[in-house]
Amino acid sequence: MEEDTGNSDTRYEDPGVELETKYMYRVKARNSQGLNEISRVAITTAPADPTPPSAAPIGLPTTIATAQVGETLSAVTSGISDANGITNVQFTY
Repeated sequence: MEEDTGNSDTRYEDPGVELETKYMYRVKARNSQGLNEISRVAITTAPADPTPPSAAPIGLPTTIATAQVGETLSAVTSGISDANGITNVQFTY
C-alpha cells in the first residue's frame, strides 16, 4: 500500500493494523528538493491485546485465631475474588 499523507508530519499511524499480525513498512520523505529514495524495509508485529490490570479484590480474609507475637496466624482466603479470577491469595502478618 502506498499512501502520501500530504503533510509535514514525522509519524504515521496505520489505522488498519490487526493484532498479532506481521507488517512491513517502507517510507519516502518529501522536502523542498522533492522525494528521497525509498527506505529499507522495517518489519514489526502488532502485539496481542495487553492483559487488563487486575481489578480491586472484593471480600475479606477470615482469621482462624487471634494474632500472638511469635506465632503464625492463618487466614482463609476463599471469600476473596476479583473480576480477573484472582487465585492463590497470600497474606503475611
